[in-house]
Amino acid sequence: MKAVFIFFLMAISVAVTAQETNNLLIDFKVKDQNDSIIDFAKVELINERGVSVKTIVNANEKGTRYSLILDFDHKYSMLISAEGFHSKTILIDTWQVPEEDQTWGYEYGGLTFELLPKTKPAETDTVGRIFYDKKIELFRLEKF
Repeated sequence: MKAVFIFFLMAISVAVTAQETNNLLIDFKVKDQNDSIIDFAKVELINERGVSVKTIVNANEKGTRYSLILDFDHKYSMLISAEGFHSKTILIDTWQVPEEDQTWGYEYGGLTFELLPKTKPAETDTVGRIFYDKKIELFRLEKF
């Protein structure tokens, strides 16, 4: 009986957690042209109104990966920068996800963004966009 009760509590906690994960989790690395991790990069998430909604100053505790949680039905710009490197911007569009698919959320990971050393002053490059593709019913990266 005690095991059934514990199982019941665990099932409730999983159900509650699942309801709170209706978002997009993006997981990525930032590297230089030599394939070395840049763990001191700054990642800034800017919403469609131009307001900075989140800033990560360095990678996770292991120093290798960055993670962002994004709400559905928004457009974001993700600015990746590091001292001595050219910045890059990735556009992220979380619109178009069917409401029934938003229930469980999405994870889009394994991405790597490469920053090149600054050799002269330059503008920030917009290098791609992440968006929900209705045809394949998944998020994907379109490189520019």
